[in-house]
Amino acid sequence: MTVLRLLAVIAVYFLLSGCVSQTIKSTSVPNIETPSSVVPEALLLDVSVVVFDPGLDNYDEDEQVYPEVRNAEARFMPMVLSESIQNSGAWGAVRIVPTGIQITDLIVRGEILHSDGEELQLAITAIDARGDVWLSKTYTGKASRYAYQPATRNPYDPFQAVYNTIANDLLEQLEELPYKERGDVRLVTELRFARDFSPDAFNGYLEQTRNGEYDINRLPAENDPMLERVRDIRERDRLYVDALQVYYTN
Repeated sequence: MTVLRLLAVIAVYFLLSGCVSQTIKSTSVPNIETPSSVVPEALLLDVSVVVFDPGLDNYDEDEQVYPEVRNAEARFMPMVLSESIQNSGAWGAVRIVPTGIQITDLIVRGEILHSDGEELQLAITAIDARGDVWLSKTYTGKASRYAYQPATRNPYDPFQAVYNTIANDLLEQLEELPYKERGDVRLVTELRFARDFSPDAFNGYLEQTRNGEYDINRLPAENDPMLERVRDIRERDRLYVDALQVYYTN
């Protein structure tokens, strides 16, 4: 009985480990999945991909890691990931942002745990405006031996399989979210932005739980002049963030 119980515990351990870590072979790039149905434009969630943490806090000088290269990767990888997310056609605007303070419907953060050209390991988290965690997972990709040979190199990034897998995992979580909850996410985003801009005017519309999640208590009037002003400011903020995209693309 003891042996059987031990085997059961080991099996559960590996099952749980598989939920938070995934190894992807880059020899075949998975297709980017698309939504199962057409979603009204008003319910499309915007995504902000934060410039990755280069993972240099515990950097050992004996390791073959070049900080300049790693910092460049921390800006480059979010660009490739954002393109994969956008190509699914399931989202609103997908933008790269310099920090995680940007208030948006869904924010994606990443840390480079390992990157040497042959193997890439990323820790990815995705949290919506309500504070609900969509994704908290480590992805490991191994580049094909032919990935860097000019004669055989395909048009994809050597680790495109990793980025497409992350995009597909995010879409899977989105597909499980009912339309009403998608609307709630967008409302919370707007109310959080409004509260940050004018705490006195918008205090009491949201309640934050001990776990850091946000619940809607009530809504302002649709013709509230302060709300209209906040929406104008938010639109200018979006235009500013859109201007940054050219920088990251370059």
